[in-house]
Amino acid sequence: MMSKTVTQTQRFLTLPIEAQALYFHMLQNTDDDGVCEAYMLLKLTGLKEDTLNDLINANLVTELNDELVYHVTDFHEQNYIDKRRYNRSVYFDLLDEMDILPFEEYDD
Repeated sequence: MMSKTVTQTQRFLTLPIEAQALYFHMLQNTDDDGVCEAYMLLKLTGLKEDTLNDLINANLVTELNDELVYHVTDFHEQNYIDKRRYNRSVYFDLLDEMDILPFEEYDD
């Protein structure tokens, strides 16, 4: 889900339209911990890797590795996942290295 608390802010609306579109694609393609592989999305949309820098600079995503794996910063603010349906990210170790809390550590 997308939240107005993120998408109707100055930091989001001042982004180039390409970066805004990429953010929506990333949010739609995250796992349950807010992690997304951006390579496929760049190919799908025809956007350049530089577009990711706009999202990083706006603190909307965090780069987890050099293979274009990113964490959507405000994912847990925008999404609720029932604990019974939660699937731990295959990139859980990267989240841990970056001190990013996984879903299971957020309070209800």
